[in-house]
Amino acid sequence: LHFRLASRVLQALARALDGRGCEVGGSDLKVKNAAVNSYVYPDVVVICGEPRFDDEQLDVLLNPTAVVEVLSPSTEAHDRGKKSQVYRAIPSLQTYVLVAQDEPRIEWFERAGEFWVLHEALGLDAVAALESLAVTLPLAEVYAGVSFAAEPGEGSVEPG
Repeated sequence: LHFRLASRVLQALARALDGRGCEVGGSDLKVKNAAVNSYVYPDVVVICGEPRFDDEQLDVLLNPTAVVEVLSPSTEAHDRGKKSQVYRAIPSLQTYVLVAQDEPRIEWFERAGEFWVLHEALGLDAVAALESLAVTLPLAEVYAGVSFAAEPGEGSVEPG
């Protein structure tokens, strides 16, 4: 499920940003926060403008514009805590996106000067409007074909 959601977000962002001077990559690209010499691997990364790298292999990015993490029970606390702090301290980063696996929900933080503003899209009819990228992510598209565990006695939801 993690792979499916990350892949759908990557594809949707790549389509929306095509021809706009941005590149979208997957989890094989490491992001470095040079100020604290810390490295993280986002599930999806967006680079708008000329990418800057910290190494000759061109796999340690210094200037992400947006990053996406697909939350799982084992990583959610880290993605919302320490990893979020590392990302949000990167000067080039404008948007930090969290995609839930247990329900159709996308949360995103967008930089507003020195502050970060939290937004949330909940439900299959919702749309995540990533203003810093001028992109929308319809949750029905991101979660197409995904079944969610239902409460006892309830049927499962199969969007899309």
